[in-house]
Amino acid sequence: MSELSSLYVRLKMKKENLERFFQDKPITAEVDQDWASWWESLKSIAHYMEQAKKALR
Repeated sequence: MSELSSLYVRLKMKKENLERFFQDKPITAEVDQDWASWWESLKSIAHYMEQAKKALR
């Protein structure tokens, strides 16, 4: 059974491209002020969602 937050994707790719994907290393993310403020906004959204769930109980 899938969850509401699940994501399923079907991709067509050659086997050698899949192997290359698994062997590659991820690039390092550059954390700037915009990214940090976006991350902080997620915390307030999570807090709001938790409060809404409690109100529905």
